[in-house]
Amino acid sequence: MKKIFVVGIFSTLFMSAVFADQAMVLTSGDAEAAVGILKEETTILAYCEPCSDRKRNVVTIKSVDRVRFKPNDPNDDQWIVRVNGKEIDLAYTFFKRDGAWENLAMLFNIDVVDVSHRLPLKEKKSRTRK
Repeated sequence: MKKIFVVGIFSTLFMSAVFADQAMVLTSGDAEAAVGILKEETTILAYCEPCSDRKRNVVTIKSVDRVRFKPNDPNDDQWIVRVNGKEIDLAYTFFKRDGAWENLAMLFNIDVVDVSHRLPLKEKKSRTRK
């Protein structure tokens, strides 16, 4: 019984690590292009599907920038995009396009798993039975 419990905990931790930071660290070109797109937007949808987020989070964009992943290494070409001063993962970031929320990572052909390419603008309400 103890072994099953320990295996269950390690499996959960492993799966969390698999989904975390799928498209957070980017090339300079992808980061610059993402910043360019986000600067044209007023809101984004922050929604982690593989994390089983229950609610979508629409974020009003006040500022967008990119910073080096390793700030003390000027030769490092890895970048992180920030919205309102917070680092974002493009895999869980959607922007409005053609009447839907479109996944930002997929726009740049970044490999992500268990993430929709597009989501409807309005979240479907779940029905409860009485």
